[in-house]
Amino acid sequence: MEVALKRGGSECDIVSLGISGASSKGALIGKGQWMDWDGVAGSWRQWKGSARETWGRLTGNEPCILAGRRDRLLGRIQACCGIKPEEAEEELKEWGVL
Repeated sequence: MEVALKRGGSECDIVSLGISGASSKGALIGKGQWMDWDGVAGSWRQWKGSARETWGRLTGNEPCILAGRRDRLLGRIQACCGIKPEEAEEELKEWGVL
C-alpha cells in the first residue's frame, strides 16, 4: 500500500495511491482469513487518523490533531463492529460525542 500526504491551508488530507492483496471478499489478514470491507475501511480510517494527528503535531495544527483523533475513534468503532462509516457516526451522535 502506498500513501501520500498532502496539505492545503489549515487542513490535511491523506490520499491512497493503491491497495494490494484485495478482492471482492475483503482483505486477506491471515492464512485463509478474510476481513470484510467495513473492517478494512475502519482499519484504514484508524491509520489515516493516526497519520493526520501526527502531521498536526509536526505542523502545530490543532484542528488537524483533533480531526485525526476523531478519525481514529470512528475507525475503531467501524472496524470492531463491522459497520458502515455513516452508522459509526450515528452511534457517536447517539452517545453525544459528536
